[in-house]
Amino acid sequence: MEAYQQTIREKISQMPLSSTRQMEAISIQISDAAFERMKSDPDYEAWVLNDLREAFSQSNPWVAATGGGYSVFYIGETKEQCHAEGWYPGCMGNQGAAMFEDKAKGSFWEQRMENHKKYMELQQEAAARRQMLMKLRMNGGSVSAAELLMGLL
Repeated sequence: MEAYQQTIREKISQMPLSSTRQMEAISIQISDAAFERMKSDPDYEAWVLNDLREAFSQSNPWVAATGGGYSVFYIGETKEQCHAEGWYPGCMGNQGAAMFEDKAKGSFWEQRMENHKKYMELQQEAAARRQMLMKLRMNGGSVSAAELLMGLL
């Protein structure tokens, strides 16, 4: 299922946004049941992806006029369970950003960002190890205790 979810994430990430939505924070909440349904029902998967593509391409001039915007797309197991919410920064006594942060927890984008952070950390660790190995080779196998500890931490 993880590989399938990654495939869907990549497809969504490649969808273009209307230029009027560039200042809009977007969150996508896809339930586990929705992923299961999309995986087993190619027509439902196509419908979900097309619905998101259409939503992303729609013009929203209010985003620029209000200094930004927030949208949360909820994808459920059925078409009836799919819906979206949208609001602007000044909403609810200027609590628009806080509302978005709360509603975006555990979202598609947040999970994607967390996975990317983990990947980058692993890449940095691997690069540090490679650098240590190169230094060992260049110095005939000798390295200081401090360098060794830094490479292991």
